[in-house]
Amino acid sequence: MEIDLTLDDGTYAIESVTAPHGKNSSDNHPQQPDTDCIKLFVGQIPRSMTEDQLRAMFEVFGPVYQVIMLKDQGTMENKGCAFLTFYTRSSAIEAQRSLHGNKTLPGMKNPMQVKPANSELKNEEERRLFVGMLPKSMSDNELTIMFAPYGALEDCVILKDRDGQSKGCAFVTYASGKSTQLAIKSLHHSKTLEGCRMPLVVKPADTQKDKEIKIKQKKLNDGGQNSSPYMSIHQRIYLLWDGTSIGLQQQLW
Repeated sequence: MEIDLTLDDGTYAIESVTAPHGKNSSDNHPQQPDTDCIKLFVGQIPRSMTEDQLRAMFEVFGPVYQVIMLKDQGTMENKGCAFLTFYTRSSAIEAQRSLHGNKTLPGMKNPMQVKPANSELKNEEERRLFVGMLPKSMSDNELTIMFAPYGALEDCVILKDRDGQSKGCAFVTYASGKSTQLAIKSLHHSKTLEGCRMPLVVKPADTQKDKEIKIKQKKLNDGGQNSSPYMSIHQRIYLLWDGTSIGLQQQLW
């Protein structure tokens, strides 16, 4: 299959891409995508690229359900980015691994961006676990074996320091939220692994919102440590958290 891109300043030759037999056939898919399919954001594509050209490029990885080219509301010109959804989750994961940051299209200075759209990030956060109190000798494969019985895994990564040594913790991502909850129920504090002093920790990983709140709390705590030693003992500081913001309230009496 040859992908021909006609740009504003001429036609560029694109290498031919051979898709696996039947993989990009429009006849080999159901009417609706899988319930766990991923909506991808595709960036760093030529503004002159058409929907058909983008679809043809991605159909190498599997049948494409929908392509939405983002356009300027005033001029209706392409913005150089799009949303794309495959029929299957596995096709989206394969496309991201193959293209994201790895392929630069003709006329573009930066490599393609292929990643889950913002609307997908929250869903991924709900399926991601933080795992602590792991032996530093544990490998990624051993971690996978430990969590595989509870559902299909998307990713298992042990965190390492600059020297490549394990930090004794990891992130595990399942394909479904049910598997995440089952793993927590089955493994959290269930046992103490060899070489660890505390029981295994399995809990939801911090979301971006959680991280922002912790940063704000730290700033507030640091500010309190640097405050004047002559502050009135009748001055009480309250932390207010309504779920979206953190503030300081002082009560005097």
